[in-house]
Formats: sequence, C-alpha cells, structure tokens
Amino acid sequence: MSSAPLPSKPYPGLVLHIGMPKTGTTTLQSLLFSCHSGIDYLGKARAYPGQMNCRSQEIYHLLQPLLWNVGEPWDPTALRRRWEAVLQARDPSKVLVGSWEGLGNSLLADYWEALRRVKATFGRCRLLICLRNPITLVPSMYLQALRGRHSASHRNVLGNHWFLDIEQWIARWRDTGGLDRLLSYAERIRGSTELLGAENVLVLLYEDLCQDQDQFVRAICQFLEVDEAEGLEHVQQGHLHTRISQDQIEFLRRVERSFVWRWWLNRKSPKSQRQVLDDHAGDGAPARMELPPQCVGVVADATREGNRWLKEHYRLDLEKYQYPL
Repeated sequence: MSSAPLPSKPYPGLVLHIGMPKTGTTTLQSLLFSCHSGIDYLGKARAYPGQMNCRSQEIYHLLQPLLWNVGEPWDPTALRRRWEAVLQARDPSKVLVGSWEGLGNSLLADYWEALRRVKATFGRCRLLICLRNPITLVPSMYLQALRGRHSASHRNVLGNHWFLDIEQWIARWRDTGGLDRLLSYAERIRGSTELLGAENVLVLLYEDLCQDQDQFVRAICQFLEVDEAEGLEHVQQGHLHTRISQDQIEFLRRVERSFVWRWWLNRKSPKSQRQVLDDHAGDGAPARMELPPQCVGVVADATREGNRWLKEHYRLDLEKYQYPL
C-alpha cells in the first residue's frame, strides 16, 4: 500500500493548535482562526455544525481516523484520496488549521499516533501550543469545571456533586488520570519536536498573551504565514471566555448542601442548568482561587524537569512567570 503523502503544493500541511486549556483558546478559535481570510479553518468553533465542533460533518468524518479514533485501523491511501477531493475545491493560498485543546490532554500513545497519521496524510504537520504556569492553571481549570459542570467531561470528575472543594476536585481528577495527562505537556512537546522537527512546533506562553496580546498574535500569524495586521484586527475585538463569579460559587455551595435544590436542578437539561447558574452571577465579580499549599508541591514535582527542558530548548522565560524550575 502506498504511503506517499498529499502533494506538498498546493497543500502545505495541517497546523494543529492544541491549547493548553485556559490559555485563550476560545478567543483564538472564535476571533482569529475562524475569521482570518488567510486561514482555512476546520474547527473547533461553537457555531460549526459538525461533531467535535468541526466545520462540517464531512470534515469530522475525515478527521475522525486522524485525531480521535486513532486506536482503530485506517486506510491511509483511501483517506488521502478523500482529502484530495475536498482540498481540490479550497483556496490553495490559505493555511489549513484545526484547533482542539483536548488533544493536549489525550493519552500520550494516542497523541503520538494522531501526529503520525496527520503527517502521513498531509505530508507535514505543524503544532501550535500555548502553555500556562501549572500552579495557576490548575485552579483556573477547577473554576471552569464548576461553571461547566453540566458538560459530560466535567461531570466525569464532579459526579453528582454541584460543588467540591479544590482539594477534593484535584483528588478525583487525578484518579481519572486527567491531571497527570495535563501535566505531561513538556513530554508531549519534546516528543512532538522529535517527530515533526523543531521548526514545526511553536510554543508560546499564556502569560505573554496577558502582558502583550499584540506580540502574541503576531507570533502566531508569523508561524501560520498569514497577514499579521488582519490577525491583530480580529483579536482586538476582545476576550470571549466568561469566568465564574464569586456569587455563583456561593450559589453552588448552597446547592450542594440542599437535597431539594440538587433534586430540582438535576431534573433540568444541561442548557437549563447553565441558565440557572448564569442567573446567579450577582455583580459578576470573578471568583479567585489559588492552588492549596499541599497541592503546590505535587504539581511542581510533576513539571519541574520538563520546564527545565523547555527553558533550554525553546528559550522560554519561565523564571519570569515563576514556573516550577
């Protein structure tokens, strides 16, 4: 069976943006990737109708054996032919981009296989990943889990609970393997560099986004080889992700203590549950959360060695943002 990739021209490969979570992914997906005239965006986007928020159901079926069903057998030649038929109708000057932050939290073996399949199909795979200090990332993800507890992924950790203390949540999350997968980001990047080549992997810091959004967007546009001025114009429309408020945290505490409240809310649809939570936003003051001291050492020990490798090989100023070193 032939394993020749798609022609290098006019198909310049596929760029995958894999997060991490809570690093401006929604803003990039909704304002940059979806809107830039130089990008042929495959998903994820909330407005897209395909599964996994792909641009279409056809795109989902084409990506499924590459990104999500990597444990299943696949026919590279047949899949390349199907992609060729789709790509013939596209503007060859646009760069293909897909963005699914969940890929950065998948099982490592599945992740490596996904990159190999993309590279075999498109001839080239490029990777864009944004990191965030795990000491601040974990509490941020905890707050996101409380706000989005109606979703299947968060219910997997929260179970029937409407509120858990952060220590309880971390313990349950770790039991699912999710925490260890998240904290393996350096190992993921190191393997990606070996598989794809350092020139095909861009690593950015969320903290740089917070300090200088324009420079952050310029770096992405340069990597994608699209117009920087247009990218800046789109992203300057604003940040899209809504944070849970302190009043909503207190509401969830009350729900957790009340059998009647839990019974009533559990009978509602996920959309209705989200609306009830939104209705209790109060003055909207965002909730604040820090990683408990007893958890800091666990996170630091799991990431320190990898952070040192990233600092050396990608010249990242991790000391500036107090990453564990």
